[in-house]
Amino acid sequence: MNIISIIALLGTAQGVFLTLTLFAWQKGNRRANAILAIIFALMSLAMWNVYLNTSGLYRTLTFSIRVYDALRLLTGPLIYWYVREMVVRPLRWRDSWHLLPTLVYIVWLIPFFMSSDAEKIRFMEQTLEGASYQYVVFAALRPWWTLGYMLAALRLLMEYSRRIKERFASLEVVGLQWLWNIVLGLSAMTVMVALAGIGTLWGMVRPNQINHAMAIAAALWVYGLAYFALRKTIVYSAELRQLLAEPLDFPTPPPLLLKEGGITAQSHSRLLPPFARTNTADTENDIAADVQQIEQDAKHLLQFMEEQKPYLEHQLTLQKLAILTGFPAYRISDIHNKHLSLNFFDFVNRYRIEEWKRRAQEAPQAITIQELAYSVGFNSKSSFNAAFKKHTGQTPSDYRAHYGIE
Repeated sequence: MNIISIIALLGTAQGVFLTLTLFAWQKGNRRANAILAIIFALMSLAMWNVYLNTSGLYRTLTFSIRVYDALRLLTGPLIYWYVREMVVRPLRWRDSWHLLPTLVYIVWLIPFFMSSDAEKIRFMEQTLEGASYQYVVFAALRPWWTLGYMLAALRLLMEYSRRIKERFASLEVVGLQWLWNIVLGLSAMTVMVALAGIGTLWGMVRPNQINHAMAIAAALWVYGLAYFALRKTIVYSAELRQLLAEPLDFPTPPPLLLKEGGITAQSHSRLLPPFARTNTADTENDIAADVQQIEQDAKHLLQFMEEQKPYLEHQLTLQKLAILTGFPAYRISDIHNKHLSLNFFDFVNRYRIEEWKRRAQEAPQAITIQELAYSVGFNSKSSFNAAFKKHTGQTPSDYRAHYGIE
């Protein structure tokens, strides 16, 4: 036993505990939790493998040699699947092709598993010392396979970030920043393993040294993932999946906007895209009229925002604003993106910041920056500070100091 063996053994125990916990958990996104449980199980097997190698116990438990090796190609697909589930992209049966490389590798390893104990031990000792050049080459290439899945997962997260900013004004619950951090951290760890693998080809690093470093990194990763994932996946329910999956509908305008210069039934019909209009005879004229109509709609929307102040609601979404205004959700999105060059998130937060400025000049000295931020619709100090800095180029404290506001 040494320090590496102890770390690997503790990490294994933690991983097994989290695996059982997630499989038994009945709340949140259960399929995502099941995938995460398998990831924990795989990481537990990885750290158990390190423990066997560093303690020399593999000489006794020869049946365990290369068991984790046979499953290592699953790490990338599992992380990718987990991210897909979390960003509201459910898996389909056709996604099972990602398992094919692992199945092929397992079939290729069958002769090894059927070999004698002496042959298995000899292979293991040669591998740990870097003497098995064929395996060293394969081990050097394998991390790049995983890294490809990490990049695919990051791409999904980027797409998800764009989508939620088109529909949500507050991202604290749905932002998945913790998942960003986990995937980025795991990607960095994969890159280091890939570079170390190249070092083994040049004889600069031995495989057992990589295993030692990975034991520490994997143990820290499991503990970090335990804290964030268990805390966040519980609140990440099917409600968000349904909300993001809803199409941009075409609601009938309520009386609020049918009076006092609001949209009319005729103008509302022009809000519909060509495929949704009943009269297609004047489609070209309608498209031309949309250029002027979107400017008029933008004026009405801005007027509504100024007078009704819907941005004060903490959980304002695109669909809620569509119901309040009577504009189709896709039309509001068009106004943001094409007319104002803003997404929904920035559009709403800009109004919140301007409201904060007005209130900051009138508020008593006892009211803090955070209290004012909450009163105008922000849910956290960090999101307010980030939005304020983005839209004004100043921090809230600097703004108060500059204008002499206590």
